[in-house]
Amino acid sequence: MPGPGADPSRWVLAYVVASVVQVLADLLGLQVVAAIAIVPLMPLLAAWLISAGQHRSRLGRWVLAALVFCWCGDVIGVMIEVKIVFFLLAQLCYITAFWPYRGRRVRNRAVLGLYVAVVGVLVIGVGLESGRLLVPVLAYGSALGLMAVLATGVHPLTGIGGAIFVLSDALLGLDTFVESVDLPFAGALVMLSYTAAQLLLVTGARRRMAEPVPSDAAQPAPR
Repeated sequence: MPGPGADPSRWVLAYVVASVVQVLADLLGLQVVAAIAIVPLMPLLAAWLISAGQHRSRLGRWVLAALVFCWCGDVIGVMIEVKIVFFLLAQLCYITAFWPYRGRRVRNRAVLGLYVAVVGVLVIGVGLESGRLLVPVLAYGSALGLMAVLATGVHPLTGIGGAIFVLSDALLGLDTFVESVDLPFAGALVMLSYTAAQLLLVTGARRRMAEPVPSDAAQPAPR
C-alpha cells in the first residue's frame, strides 16, 4: 500500500490492482484470497480523497462517510441483515452528499421516470422474493435508486457510477433472493461492477470538488 506521502494517483492504481485480484480470486474460487483482497478497497479510495485534502469539504466528508460504511458492509457484514444495514447507511451518506446538486443535471423528466421505473421493478421484484427481509430490501432499494438519480447532478462520472451501482446490487439481489435465477460468475460480476461504481462515484465527486461551486446548486450552510 502506498505510503502517506505517495503520489495520489498511486492510491487509484493500488485500488485497481486490489479490485482485479479480488475479481480474479472470485472467478477462480480462491475465497480466502478474495476475502483478503476486499479489505483494502474502500480504505484506498478514502486515502485518495484524504491525500488531496478533499475530505474537508461537505461533499468530501459525506463521500468519505459512505466509504466507511461500505467497508463495514464488505468486511463486517457477514450476515445479510447486517450487510443491508451498513449499505443502507452508506447510501444515505451518498444521498446527503449529492443532495445539494439535485437541480444541476436532474432535469430530464422522461429519463428520470424511466430510471425510477426500472429501479422500482427491480426493488419490488427482488423484495417480493426476500421473505422476512422484505422491508429492509425495499428500504435499501429505494435509497439506492434515489442515490443513483441524485448522482446524475454531481458529475457525469457519478451518474455512470450510480447506474452501475444499481446494476451491481440488482445482480446481487437476483443471485441472493431469486431462486429461479442462476447467474454464472455472479460473485465476480457483482464485485467487478461494485468496484467500478465506487471508483466512478469518488472520481466524479473529486472532479466536482475541483470545479467552481455551481450557481444553481442548493448549498447548505457550513457545518
